[in-house]
Amino acid sequence: MQGHLNGGVMSKQSLLSGLPWQVEAWRHGEILSDCGRPQEKRQGHSHSHRMPEGPELHLASHFVNEACRGLVFGGCVEKSSVSRNPEVPFESSAYHISASARGKELRLTLSPLPGAQPPQEPLALIFRFGMSGSFQLAPADALPPHAHLRFYTAPPAPRLALCFVDIRRFGHWDPGGKWQPGRGPCVLLEYEQFR
Repeated sequence: MQGHLNGGVMSKQSLLSGLPWQVEAWRHGEILSDCGRPQEKRQGHSHSHRMPEGPELHLASHFVNEACRGLVFGGCVEKSSVSRNPEVPFESSAYHISASARGKELRLTLSPLPGAQPPQEPLALIFRFGMSGSFQLAPADALPPHAHLRFYTAPPAPRLALCFVDIRRFGHWDPGGKWQPGRGPCVLLEYEQFR
């Protein structure tokens, strides 16, 4: 049961239905042009030279929301030992994950469920993907290479991990959860203000 955006294929059947066609195109390895039509075919890791732009982060937020819908995560957030990014000070027995994007930033929100322990407020993380960042959903016992931040589903079901994967390690996350100061309107969601 594995899925991801940057050139991969999802085999989790429930994720295949109801996805926006743009995400469907990504699943089949196509890069979308600015008008949303397939532009070129991705081969292997050849996409790593191309920096994720605003539309890619917008699609990544859709992927996270679709992949994590109905999943309950639990425990600590795990950071790889080689990452220079900060630790994520969050632990909960049960929480949901949601995402939104604005320009070249993606905000991941970890929201504890009622009755989860220890009691705490939701935590937001801001991600900048650098040259090769992406999110992947994978079995916890078969993590993808370069999974530098991992969010595990709660037992007892077979455990999955939502992973921030970054081959080149230029991506960054910030537990502050605030968009960059002075950021203008989003071209995808606030087009009239952007013009």
